[in-house]
Amino acid sequence: MNATSLIVYRLRNYKELEAFVEEVSGLVTKKDLVEIYKEATKDEYSFLYINLSARTIKDMFFKNFKSHIQLEDDDD
Repeated sequence: MNATSLIVYRLRNYKELEAFVEEVSGLVTKKDLVEIYKEATKDEYSFLYINLSARTIKDMFFKNFKSHIQLEDDDD
C-alpha cells in the first residue's frame, strides 16, 4: 500500500477487521490496533483516522479528525 493516511469506518465483519489489522499492524501490536479501532468507531458515524506520515506513533491515531487516541505506555 502506498498512502499517507487511512480513514476506517466501522467494518462490516470480522474478516474485514482481520485484513485491516494485518495490513496496518506493522505500526503497533495487533491487540493495540484493535483497541484503537474499537475506541474510534464505537459512536455512530465516527471513524479512525490514521496519519501514516506522522513523525511519532503518538501523532498517528485519531477519532475522527480531532481527538487523539493515545496508546497506553507499557514501560511502567
